[in-house]
Amino acid sequence: MYDERGRAINPETKRINKDVIRSHNEVMLVIGVAEAENEATEAQADSVRRHDQYEQRIGKTMFYVGKAVETIGVWGADGMRQRILVRTPGVHLHQDYPEQPVCVSVLLTLTNT
Repeated sequence: MYDERGRAINPETKRINKDVIRSHNEVMLVIGVAEAENEATEAQADSVRRHDQYEQRIGKTMFYVGKAVETIGVWGADGMRQRILVRTPGVHLHQDYPEQPVCVSVLLTLTNT
């Protein structure tokens, strides 16, 4: 295949060269050396900024709700387990295990009153 001047051309080579140039330009955009030719308008930039803020707000809300549920779950489940163990009929930890720490004896005394 030849062009209008009689030079040999290869369409596959042209396509590869265009791809290499395009990828090089993308790299230059990413590292900040070059700027895009068709930059977004102010309205589009504002829309993107508002959407990012919305996503951040939703993400933070979900994070805080998750942390609260986790905290309530850990303390609530642990407290409930301790109450069940302490208040089980026939189980008297402070009498069966006299070597237990003082804090457990105090807890048992407070919960049994």
